[in-house]
Amino acid sequence: MRDFLERYKIILETIGPVFIGSGKSLRKNEYAIDKQSKKAWFFDEIKLYEYFSQKKMLDKYEQYLIKEKKPFEIWLKENRIYKEEYSKLCKYSLNCSDISELNTVKDILLFQKDAYGNPYIPGSSLKGALRTVLAAGYINKNPAEFVSDKGKIKTEVSEYGNKKRYLSSESKNIESIVFNKKKRNERNKNDAVNDIMSGLRISDSKPLSINDLTICQKTDIDPKGEEHDLPIVRECLKPGTEIEFELTIDKTECEYITVEKIRESIESFLTNYYKEFAEKFEDGKNHQKDVIYIGGGSGYATKTLTYQLFNGTESVELTGEIINNTLPRNIQSKHKHYKDAREWKVSPHMIKYAQFDGELDEMGACKITIT
Repeated sequence: MRDFLERYKIILETIGPVFIGSGKSLRKNEYAIDKQSKKAWFFDEIKLYEYFSQKKMLDKYEQYLIKEKKPFEIWLKENRIYKEEYSKLCKYSLNCSDISELNTVKDILLFQKDAYGNPYIPGSSLKGALRTVLAAGYINKNPAEFVSDKGKIKTEVSEYGNKKRYLSSESKNIESIVFNKKKRNERNKNDAVNDIMSGLRISDSKPLSINDLTICQKTDIDPKGEEHDLPIVRECLKPGTEIEFELTIDKTECEYITVEKIRESIESFLTNYYKEFAEKFEDGKNHQKDVIYIGGGSGYATKTLTYQLFNGTESVELTGEIINNTLPRNIQSKHKHYKDAREWKVSPHMIKYAQFDGELDEMGACKITIT
């Protein structure tokens, strides 16, 4: 019997929309929006090709793709191809009624899907989110171990050098302190073979359904509660979706990690996240426990450890400089994160939400249950 293997089930229930990007997107000439029903239609490329081939429209369709910029639904209508017909050429359709201006939609970022076209969340995405909260919990309990690294971060930020390696050595050293407890390579503590997280294994989620997806638009909210709709549109899991994973902890590999430690770390992260960041916003949520942030678009403060290492005005100033230093110069002058501490008292000065069914919800927020 493998008594050293502890097995659990993890259930995530989405509180807000969740986006796990596939790295793929569709341009406006690759999908059609029906403004009457407020649905986005996603085409089957093979069916589409066969249809235009039968209609002897392939050349015309190729010229449209190459030269024209108009949305696909307009081109289809101009060629007397209406929804009743083109819907038969689609893989699926999704509700896009929460998009503020359908005319502004350009690219739609697609959700991760398996070989059968079903959305799912890779285990690596959840493991990465857990790694962040475990590191946060450790830092909050053992601040004295990071005094030297904090000094190095402040120096690197103030002297801002090579962007490609910006803060990379400091980040690696912090991760090494938290996770590299093994002694497989004592000459190089930073070697991944020393990482105790290798003993924490999380399966990919069970497949979900296309019906669990919706189309969401990125909405940033500033500390005063003002909404800023942005032309970034994603396929997201709907709030209220349940996602199931299997968790295995190999006690011979990571004796330091337990389910109770994960729960404590999540609570520690949430307490700090609210105190140092979310509390500064009118719409900031104060989750007490059992909530984790996962996926794209949930925001800087949910994925980094700056607010765990530093606090108060110092953390805001450093975060503003870090974000500013990693942006292109033309974006720096637009967003002005270097002014965050003085003008907004929080950095970044936007919290990430998305609209679903007429309500604004936190991007990436999920209730987590481990049994």
